[in-house]
Formats: sequence, C-alpha cells, structure tokens
Amino acid sequence: MKENMFDVLLYLFENFISEYPYVLPEEPAELTSALEVAGFQDSCINKAFLWLEGLTDLQMLNNNPSKHTHLKSIKGFRVFNSEEFARLDEDALGFILFLEQHNIIDDDSRELIMDRLMALEHFQIDLEQVKWVTLIVLYHHFQNKEELELIEEFLLLNSDGETLH
Repeated sequence: MKENMFDVLLYLFENFISEYPYVLPEEPAELTSALEVAGFQDSCINKAFLWLEGLTDLQMLNNNPSKHTHLKSIKGFRVFNSEEFARLDEDALGFILFLEQHNIIDDDSRELIMDRLMALEHFQIDLEQVKWVTLIVLYHHFQNKEELELIEEFLLLNSDGETLH
C-alpha cells in the first residue's frame, strides 16, 4: 500500500493533471475509487484532495480583480522564514530562486509554490519534491500549453539529463 500524500499528488498529476487543460472527474467518489484501486489509503487521498483544494483557493484569491494591483509595480525581494529554511534544503531554495530569476515563475507563482510546499506532510523537502510541486502549481496556473510543455521538460530533467519519475 502507498502511504504518502505526495505519492497521491504525483499519481494525480501523471494520470489527470498533466492533460491540458486538466479536469478531474466531477464525482469525487469515482476518483477516490480509482485511487484506492491504485493502492492509496483513504487518509492520503483525502489529504491530497485538501492540498489541491488549497491550491485552488489560493489561485482564486490571486485572480481576484480587487487585489491591490498598484502593488504589482513594486519589486521587492523574498525573505524565507525560519520554517522554510528548516524544511527546504539548499538545492530546493536555490532552485526556486533560479526559477524566479529566469522569469519562469513570477511572485504570485512563487508564493503558491511555497505555500503548497509548506502544506506537504514531509518535514524535509528536497529538490525533486520542489520540481513536482512547481509543475502541479504551474499546470494549475498557466494558460499556454506550449509554455507548460517546455517548463515540464525543463523541470523534470535532472542534472544528468535523465527524466525524473
């Protein structure tokens, strides 16, 4: 049996979310049943659904037209807090900064990614987990399929040029 919420998220991404535009089945029971057949426990499935729901809620807040758009022109820098430093290793933090510096993600995407990383049940978060969470957030956030495919290819290549799975 698979006992990890992150494994459920990966399964959902590989089987549902990576189809663009992604649509999860309308009946949660249908999806839950498919996940149970795949070997996931109910508690992990529920945690994954809550994680995705949290992403959707944050996305809706970010897309709110009443958001303070005048602040968008102000460029600052992100200071990671002590919990983020404790949970993300140096490679993971460096990768997030790299993505931002190369305009692969914007401030809003970075904050969505950081929030969803902190919502994982793992205390230590490594580079591979950051890449997968980034991919899930961007598939939820981006509108351009071609850009998504390029980003996915970039994110899933490791330093040896092999695909992560």
